[in-house]
Amino acid sequence: ISACLMRPLSIALPRPVFPSLARDHERGQYACLSRSLAETCRGLPDSSRQKPSSLSSAITRLLGDISDKIKPPTFDVEAALQSRYPLLVLQSVRITASHLPVFSLRSGYLGGAGGPNAGVITMTELLVDRETYETNAVHIGTQQKSADMAQFIQEVRSDGLYLIDVEITDNRIRAISQFLNRYNPANIMVVSARQYGQRPARLFAEAIGANAAVGRFIPGSLTNPDLRSYVEPDMLFVTDPAADQQALREAVNSGLPIVGICDANNNLRNVDLALPANNKGRKSLDLLYWILAREVLKARGETTDEAWAEAQDLEEWESTF
Repeated sequence: ISACLMRPLSIALPRPVFPSLARDHERGQYACLSRSLAETCRGLPDSSRQKPSSLSSAITRLLGDISDKIKPPTFDVEAALQSRYPLLVLQSVRITASHLPVFSLRSGYLGGAGGPNAGVITMTELLVDRETYETNAVHIGTQQKSADMAQFIQEVRSDGLYLIDVEITDNRIRAISQFLNRYNPANIMVVSARQYGQRPARLFAEAIGANAAVGRFIPGSLTNPDLRSYVEPDMLFVTDPAADQQALREAVNSGLPIVGICDANNNLRNVDLALPANNKGRKSLDLLYWILAREVLKARGETTDEAWAEAQDLEEWESTF
């Protein structure tokens, strides 16, 4: 397996809450994942070092050995949580109350009992109550599920719709609001080709001081300096990676970090930080952008929950198409 670990891997493992595993834009792979696994491999049984029949079987074997190695009480749980161990490994760790502050650093890995993040507890209240999320269909996915999005699915409804774990969605909103505040808002570009996302995306951009490109995205806007529409943002926020494919492609070519609202059927190949949620529903996009704007401004100290609710009527953010 040591030979396999010498090159970047493209296996489907969950991404960290912040893109500290920098994406290789040419190959779309995480180079430092191989280094992380190589370090972890030290001290494992010899069976893990035998020549594997395939890369996938090698990874499966390695993760199994790691899981056995870090089971309490012989392993420092806090060290595991602060590490970059894959989710499959962290699932075998059972935490106590003293570890909750550490787990907050890995909020992107939190989930309910029905999803792939089972066994991990959520230690904070939701940004809005669960009923509001469900009333606005934030958790309603599609009848198709991509391999990338499997980690965010809680269950499958009787009619075949995949339901997204709202606890993960909620925690990702927190993480994304912090991530956005790392940038000058004037250099953030918010894109939405979807009709239902255009109004909330524009209001979101106005609220945080970002730029919005709603409707048809003019090809070359991020790559052709001769166009009137040409801009040079520091990061891109897309409403739907599939519908906003042109903007996504140009952002990748320009080396921009990309945040996207991703539904159950979306591919995460070029998305650095995903917000798992319904990106096709009118009310879902309305609520998501409304909460995101509030959390970004709260982090800046410019508003509170009460002041935002009084100043910004949620229904006014809903698309009129």
